[in-house]
Amino acid sequence: MTHYYMVHYRISDPAKFWAGANGQLATVPKDVKIHFSAPNQSGSELTSLWEGADPDVLQQFLKTTTMGGAANFEVMKVDIGKAFGLPI
Repeated sequence: MTHYYMVHYRISDPAKFWAGANGQLATVPKDVKIHFSAPNQSGSELTSLWEGADPDVLQQFLKTTTMGGAANFEVMKVDIGKAFGLPI
């Protein structure tokens, strides 16, 4: 079963984080899909929507996207019964 996850990053070093962020997209696991990524104007926060069946695979991948401690993140599993606008 596929699940959706909202991920919110708090970025402490925007220059370091964004220098490596785009390269990380090439390493997304095959069972994980990103639907959108929405940073704030200063680049200090980012919210994204991910899809995948195994939360552990997503969590392990997301750990690689902190760019050596340049960001912290929180993952929230989406309640698809209450959500709207998802790419289902």
